Amino acid sequence: MAPQWRAAFQRRVGEGVGANRGALPCWGLDSEMRRVLVPLPRDEALWIAVTIARGMRVSGHAGQRPLCVSVIAQSEDGSALISVDAVCAASGPRPLDSVTFILADRTTALKRHHLTVEIKSNTGHSVGQLSVVLATLPLYAQMSGLPPPLPTSDQDAYGGWRLP
Repeated sequence: MAPQWRAAFQRRVGEGVGANRGALPCWGLDSEMRRVLVPLPRDEALWIAVTIARGMRVSGHAGQRPLCVSVIAQSEDGSALISVDAVCAASGPRPLDSVTFILADRTTALKRHHLTVEIKSNTGHSVGQLSVVLATLPLYAQMSGLPPPLPTSDQDAYGGWRLP
């Protein structure tokens, strides 16, 4: 059976099509990948791409504040690509970046998480939940044992071509 949902963490610098700079890695903080550590470079924002099956919906929150969720594309089979890209605020959307959030910079900060993305069926049954801890590059490297993502440049910008 195909999974009912999956998520990918995407980099953004600025606005518009050229702002998308590819994927960010994540590191599982539990064995089931329900809590993940995502490195967030200081001059970048994050958006979460969530793919869901027919009959699913996505919501999320940062503490008590709702996350902005929108449908990017929907397939004939009813599956959809959803964007979770900001914190909804009275003053307007706030990007998922190091200005909006204080990034975890030491292991003691891993007890809390910044974002929660919830996937439910259209009848309200919980299908999945993902908790995200946004981290500095050094903490990501320390926890994962992997090198942090390299800085992006204009050459990394999405140019509007169809992805494989």
